[in-house]
Amino acid sequence: MTSRLRNEWLPLYPLGLLNEEERRLVESEVSADAAVAREFDEFCEVAGLLALAAPAISPPAALRSRLECARPPRPLLVEAEPGIFVHRASDQHWTATPFAGVFVKQMAFDPERSVATSLIRMEPGAEYPNHTHTQEEQCYVISGDIVLGTVELRTGDYSRAAEGSRHGRVFTRNGCMLLITACTHDELG
Repeated sequence: MTSRLRNEWLPLYPLGLLNEEERRLVESEVSADAAVAREFDEFCEVAGLLALAAPAISPPAALRSRLECARPPRPLLVEAEPGIFVHRASDQHWTATPFAGVFVKQMAFDPERSVATSLIRMEPGAEYPNHTHTQEEQCYVISGDIVLGTVELRTGDYSRAAEGSRHGRVFTRNGCMLLITACTHDELG
């Protein structure tokens, strides 16, 4: 890996500050070199924590619409056969969210519907804020437990939240791994 790629582009990738060609070069290096992949994971974790470091402020009203139009970085998909794409575990990187103990790996993103399929990892005691679903949400518990309001789901359980429904308190007692398909425009709070 060139020093420019490692020193300049690698830390900018998790912040979404690279163009398409620069992102492809970084993705190629991350896929090919375990040391680079570890360094990349560290940058992703730091990028996720940046939101927690800033004081809370009320953003301008126009900012919300601009942010809703922004696309998250696409997952590292490889076309295994024509029209069949895979996302290898070695290419998947956990990203910290603004919520303590909650991490995400985005597996797929449909920009037309603003729907993401993601793995969510929550550490014991972690919480996700109240939110309203702007579209249907589907959740499968891969492992652990998750409490949705008054209902506790465990390994193998599934939930579907209808458009317009609202999750109250969402938390895990012992930690969990979830597979979730949901709209990226759900309203928090």
